[in-house]
Amino acid sequence: MNNNKPCRIKLDSHVHFYDCWNISLDQLLDTAYDNLSSNEKDATQGTYPAICLLDTEKESVPLQQKLNDHEGVWLKEDIALEPSSFRFHNNGKNLLVFTGTQINTAEGLEVLVIGNQENATHGMPIKTLVQQQQNGRLNIIPWAAGKWLSQRGELLTELLENRDQYAFVLGDNAGRPWLWKNIKQLQYASSHGIPVLCGSDPLPLHKHYLKSGSYGNLIETSLDLEKPWTSIIQAIQQQAQADKFGHLSSASGFVLNQLKLRL
Repeated sequence: MNNNKPCRIKLDSHVHFYDCWNISLDQLLDTAYDNLSSNEKDATQGTYPAICLLDTEKESVPLQQKLNDHEGVWLKEDIALEPSSFRFHNNGKNLLVFTGTQINTAEGLEVLVIGNQENATHGMPIKTLVQQQQNGRLNIIPWAAGKWLSQRGELLTELLENRDQYAFVLGDNAGRPWLWKNIKQLQYASSHGIPVLCGSDPLPLHKHYLKSGSYGNLIETSLDLEKPWTSIIQAIQQQAQADKFGHLSSASGFVLNQLKLRL
Protein backbone atom coordinates (compact mmCIF):
# COMPACT_ATOMS: atom_id res chain seq x y z
CA MET A 1 0.00 0.00 0.00
CA ASN A 2 1.22 3.48 -0.83
CA ASN A 3 1.25 6.23 1.74
CA ASN A 4 -1.96 8.25 2.12
CA LYS A 5 -4.09 5.71 0.34
CA PRO A 6 -7.80 5.78 1.24
CA CYS A 7 -8.73 2.58 3.03
CA ARG A 8 -10.81 1.15 5.82
CA ILE A 9 -9.18 0.20 9.11
CA LYS A 10 -10.88 -2.65 10.96
CA LEU A 11 -9.74 -1.83 14.48
CA ASP A 12 -10.12 -3.72 17.75
CA SER A 13 -9.03 -1.04 20.22
CA HIS A 14 -8.75 -3.18 23.36
CA VAL A 15 -6.66 -6.36 23.28
CA HIS A 16 -4.39 -7.84 25.98
CA PHE A 17 -1.64 -10.48 26.10
CA TYR A 18 -2.07 -12.12 29.51
CA ASP A 19 0.49 -14.50 31.01
CA CYS A 20 -2.25 -16.84 32.18
CA TRP A 21 -3.22 -17.72 28.61
CA ASN A 22 0.10 -19.56 28.10
CA ILE A 23 0.17 -18.77 24.39
CA SER A 24 2.76 -17.31 22.04
CA LEU A 25 2.53 -13.93 20.37
CA ASP A 26 2.10 -15.79 17.07
CA GLN A 27 -1.03 -17.48 18.43
CA LEU A 28 -2.48 -14.17 19.57
CA LEU A 29 -1.78 -12.49 16.23
CA ASP A 30 -3.21 -15.47 14.32
CA THR A 31 -6.42 -15.25 16.33
CA ALA A 32 -6.78 -11.48 15.98
CA TYR A 33 -6.07 -11.59 12.25
CA ASP A 34 -8.52 -14.43 11.64
CA ASN A 35 -11.30 -12.69 13.56
CA LEU A 36 -10.65 -9.36 11.85
CA SER A 37 -10.58 -11.03 8.42
CA SER A 38 -13.64 -13.23 8.87
CA ASN A 39 -15.74 -11.13 6.47
CA GLU A 40 -14.79 -12.02 2.89
CA LYS A 41 -15.99 -8.62 1.62
CA ASP A 42 -13.26 -6.87 3.60
CA ALA A 43 -10.56 -8.19 1.28
CA THR A 44 -12.19 -6.51 -1.72
CA GLN A 45 -12.86 -3.22 0.04
CA GLY A 46 -9.30 -2.27 0.93
CA THR A 47 -9.72 -3.17 4.58
CA TYR A 48 -6.63 -3.22 6.81
CA PRO A 49 -6.88 -5.19 10.11
CA ALA A 50 -5.46 -3.59 13.25
CA ILE A 51 -5.41 -4.02 17.02
CA CYS A 52 -4.45 -1.93 20.01
CA LEU A 53 -2.40 -4.19 22.29
CA LEU A 54 -2.48 -3.02 25.91
CA ASP A 55 0.02 -3.77 28.65
CA THR A 56 -1.11 -4.03 32.27
CA GLU A 57 0.72 -3.71 35.58
CA LYS A 58 0.16 -7.41 36.34
CA GLU A 59 2.17 -9.20 33.65
CA SER A 60 5.57 -10.68 34.48
CA VAL A 61 7.26 -9.32 31.33
CA PRO A 62 6.48 -5.85 29.89
CA LEU A 63 4.73 -5.90 26.55
CA GLN A 64 7.52 -3.97 24.83
CA GLN A 65 10.04 -6.63 25.88
CA LYS A 66 7.77 -9.39 24.59
CA LEU A 67 7.68 -7.65 21.23
CA ASN A 68 11.44 -7.07 21.20
CA ASP A 69 12.11 -10.73 22.04
CA HIS A 70 9.62 -12.07 19.50
CA GLU A 71 10.94 -14.58 16.98
CA GLY A 72 8.13 -16.31 15.15
CA VAL A 73 6.29 -16.67 11.88
CA TRP A 74 4.81 -13.20 12.22
CA LEU A 75 7.65 -10.84 11.24
CA LYS A 76 7.71 -7.51 13.07
CA GLU A 77 8.49 -4.29 11.24
CA ASP A 78 9.15 -1.19 13.34
CA ILE A 79 7.68 2.15 12.27
CA ALA A 80 10.36 4.79 12.76
CA LEU A 81 8.10 7.82 13.21
CA GLU A 82 5.81 6.01 15.68
CA PRO A 83 7.77 3.88 18.17
CA SER A 84 4.54 2.41 19.57
CA SER A 85 3.29 1.26 16.15
CA PHE A 86 4.27 -1.92 14.31
CA ARG A 87 3.49 -3.78 11.11
CA PHE A 88 3.40 -7.57 11.33
CA HIS A 89 3.66 -9.77 8.22
CA ASN A 90 3.02 -13.48 7.81
CA ASN A 91 2.83 -15.18 4.42
CA GLY A 92 0.96 -12.35 2.70
CA LYS A 93 -1.05 -11.44 5.79
CA ASN A 94 -0.65 -7.93 7.24
CA LEU A 95 -1.66 -6.66 10.66
CA LEU A 96 -1.12 -3.27 12.25
CA VAL A 97 -0.40 -3.34 16.00
CA PHE A 98 -0.54 -0.20 18.14
CA THR A 99 0.76 -0.58 21.68
CA GLY A 100 -0.17 1.14 24.90
CA THR A 101 -0.87 0.66 28.58
CA GLN A 102 -4.06 0.16 30.56
CA ILE A 103 -3.64 2.68 33.36
CA ASN A 104 -5.49 2.22 36.66
CA THR A 105 -6.17 5.70 38.02
CA ALA A 106 -6.32 6.89 41.61
CA GLU A 107 -10.12 6.88 41.46
CA GLY A 108 -10.38 3.29 40.24
CA LEU A 109 -11.22 4.13 36.64
CA GLU A 110 -9.25 2.71 33.71
CA VAL A 111 -7.65 4.65 30.88
CA LEU A 112 -6.16 3.01 27.80
CA VAL A 113 -3.18 5.15 26.81
CA ILE A 114 -2.26 4.25 23.24
CA GLY A 115 0.75 5.71 21.46
CA ASN A 116 2.89 8.21 23.30
CA GLN A 117 3.00 6.98 26.92
CA GLU A 118 5.27 9.60 28.47
CA ASN A 119 4.11 10.74 31.93
CA ALA A 120 1.42 8.03 32.08
CA THR A 121 1.75 5.95 35.24
CA HIS A 122 -0.55 3.85 37.39
CA GLY A 123 -2.27 5.61 40.27
CA MET A 124 -2.43 9.03 38.65
CA PRO A 125 -5.57 11.16 39.13
CA ILE A 126 -7.62 10.75 35.99
CA LYS A 127 -7.92 14.50 35.42
CA THR A 128 -4.15 14.84 35.40
CA LEU A 129 -3.78 11.90 33.03
CA VAL A 130 -6.28 13.06 30.41
CA GLN A 131 -5.18 16.69 30.54
CA GLN A 132 -1.90 15.65 28.95
CA GLN A 133 -2.47 16.41 25.29
CA GLN A 134 0.39 14.82 23.40
CA ASN A 135 0.86 14.18 19.70
CA GLY A 136 0.51 10.55 18.68
CA ARG A 137 -1.44 9.59 21.78
CA LEU A 138 -5.05 8.65 22.35
CA ASN A 139 -6.66 8.24 25.78
CA ILE A 140 -9.66 5.88 25.87
CA ILE A 141 -11.80 5.56 29.01
CA PRO A 142 -13.37 2.09 28.56
CA TRP A 143 -16.60 0.79 29.99
CA ALA A 144 -16.15 -1.85 32.68
CA ALA A 145 -18.72 -3.54 34.88
CA GLY A 146 -19.64 -1.21 37.75
CA LYS A 147 -16.92 1.36 37.08
CA TRP A 148 -19.17 3.96 35.50
CA LEU A 149 -21.63 3.96 38.40
CA SER A 150 -21.90 5.96 41.64
CA GLN A 151 -19.06 8.43 42.36
CA ARG A 152 -16.86 7.17 39.54
CA GLY A 153 -19.75 7.52 37.13
CA GLU A 154 -20.36 11.07 38.32
CA LEU A 155 -16.68 11.88 37.81
CA LEU A 156 -16.78 10.52 34.25
CA THR A 157 -19.91 12.55 33.52
CA GLU A 158 -18.10 15.64 34.80
CA LEU A 159 -15.19 14.92 32.47
CA LEU A 160 -17.57 14.54 29.53
CA GLU A 161 -19.36 17.80 30.33
CA ASN A 162 -16.00 19.62 30.46
CA ARG A 163 -14.33 17.72 27.65
CA ASP A 164 -12.87 20.89 26.13
CA GLN A 165 -10.35 20.77 29.00
CA TYR A 166 -9.41 17.12 28.51
CA ALA A 167 -8.20 14.79 25.76
CA PHE A 168 -10.03 11.46 25.68
CA VAL A 169 -12.69 9.36 23.97
CA LEU A 170 -14.93 6.68 25.45
CA GLY A 171 -14.56 2.94 24.97
CA ASP A 172 -17.09 0.12 24.84
CA ASN A 173 -16.28 -3.58 24.93
CA ALA A 174 -17.68 -6.93 23.96
CA GLY A 175 -17.94 -8.02 27.59
CA ARG A 176 -20.84 -5.65 28.21
CA PRO A 177 -24.14 -7.58 28.17
CA TRP A 178 -26.43 -6.36 25.40
CA LEU A 179 -29.27 -6.00 27.93
CA TRP A 180 -27.23 -3.36 29.81
CA LYS A 181 -28.28 -0.62 27.42
CA ASN A 182 -29.08 2.56 29.33
CA ILE A 183 -25.58 3.84 30.02
CA LYS A 184 -25.86 7.58 30.36
CA GLN A 185 -22.22 8.30 29.51
CA LEU A 186 -22.50 6.43 26.20
CA GLN A 187 -25.78 8.20 25.49
CA TYR A 188 -24.15 11.55 26.25
CA ALA A 189 -21.28 10.74 23.88
CA SER A 190 -23.71 9.77 21.12
CA SER A 191 -25.71 12.99 21.42
CA HIS A 192 -22.63 15.24 21.64
CA GLY A 193 -20.50 13.73 18.86
CA ILE A 194 -17.89 12.23 21.19
CA PRO A 195 -16.14 9.21 19.67
CA VAL A 196 -16.73 5.77 21.18
CA LEU A 197 -14.20 3.10 20.24
CA CYS A 198 -15.05 -0.58 20.65
CA GLY A 199 -12.80 -3.45 21.64
CA SER A 200 -13.01 -7.13 22.46
CA ASP A 201 -11.27 -6.70 25.88
CA PRO A 202 -10.58 -10.43 26.37
CA LEU A 203 -10.42 -11.39 30.03
CA PRO A 204 -7.63 -13.23 31.90
CA LEU A 205 -9.63 -16.45 31.66
CA HIS A 206 -8.99 -19.74 29.88
CA LYS A 207 -9.14 -19.38 26.08
CA HIS A 208 -10.47 -15.81 26.21
CA TYR A 209 -7.67 -14.83 23.84
CA LEU A 210 -9.90 -16.36 21.14
CA LYS A 211 -12.04 -13.19 21.38
CA SER A 212 -9.18 -10.95 20.23
CA GLY A 213 -10.14 -9.03 17.11
CA SER A 214 -13.85 -9.91 17.40
CA TYR A 215 -15.30 -6.48 18.27
CA GLY A 216 -14.38 -3.01 17.13
CA ASN A 217 -14.89 -0.22 14.61
CA LEU A 218 -14.59 0.32 10.86
CA ILE A 219 -12.66 3.55 10.38
CA GLU A 220 -12.39 5.25 7.00
CA THR A 221 -9.05 7.00 6.65
CA SER A 222 -6.34 8.14 4.28
CA LEU A 223 -3.68 5.89 5.76
CA ASP A 224 -0.09 7.12 5.99
CA LEU A 225 1.97 3.96 6.53
CA GLU A 226 4.79 6.04 7.99
CA LYS A 227 2.41 7.39 10.64
CA PRO A 228 -0.56 4.98 10.70
CA TRP A 229 -1.70 5.67 14.27
CA THR A 230 -1.66 9.42 13.64
CA SER A 231 -3.83 8.80 10.56
CA ILE A 232 -6.31 6.80 12.63
CA ILE A 233 -6.49 9.42 15.40
CA GLN A 234 -7.26 12.10 12.82
CA ALA A 235 -9.96 9.92 11.26
CA ILE A 236 -11.53 9.20 14.65
CA GLN A 237 -11.75 12.91 15.39
CA GLN A 238 -13.47 13.50 12.05
CA GLN A 239 -16.04 10.68 12.27
CA ALA A 240 -17.26 10.53 15.85
CA GLN A 241 -19.58 7.54 15.42
CA ALA A 242 -17.67 4.98 13.35
CA ASP A 243 -19.49 1.80 12.30
CA LYS A 244 -19.10 -1.22 14.57
CA PHE A 245 -18.45 -4.88 13.90
CA GLY A 246 -18.97 -7.85 16.23
CA HIS A 247 -21.46 -8.15 19.06
CA LEU A 248 -21.92 -7.69 22.79
CA SER A 249 -22.09 -10.47 25.38
CA SER A 250 -25.18 -12.38 26.38
CA ALA A 251 -26.49 -11.79 29.90
CA SER A 252 -25.64 -15.36 30.94
CA GLY A 253 -22.14 -15.12 29.47
CA PHE A 254 -21.50 -11.87 31.33
CA VAL A 255 -22.60 -13.34 34.67
CA LEU A 256 -20.54 -16.50 34.16
CA ASN A 257 -17.41 -14.52 33.30
CA GLN A 258 -17.82 -12.28 36.36
CA LEU A 259 -18.16 -15.36 38.59
CA LYS A 260 -15.04 -16.94 37.07
CA LEU A 261 -13.03 -13.77 37.68
CA ARG A 262 -13.93 -13.93 41.36
CA LEU A 263 -13.21 -17.62 41.95
